[in-house]
Amino acid sequence: MQLAWYKCGDRTTRGAFVRMEETRKHVGTNFKAGTKFCLASNSPYTEGTVGGTLWWSGT
Repeated sequence: MQLAWYKCGDRTTRGAFVRMEETRKHVGTNFKAGTKFCLASNSPYTEGTVGGTLWWSGT
């Protein structure tokens, strides 16, 4: 499965899709504090809801 961030309400403003694995992956960098964004999934093998954990790092 692949995930990418995008600006909620505007899917044309987004990051590149990143392949998700068992380890932590960066889906974007340099977000300002308080930024709200959505995640899009891209997978031909799954349907429905995607779950996971988002770690927010200030580094």
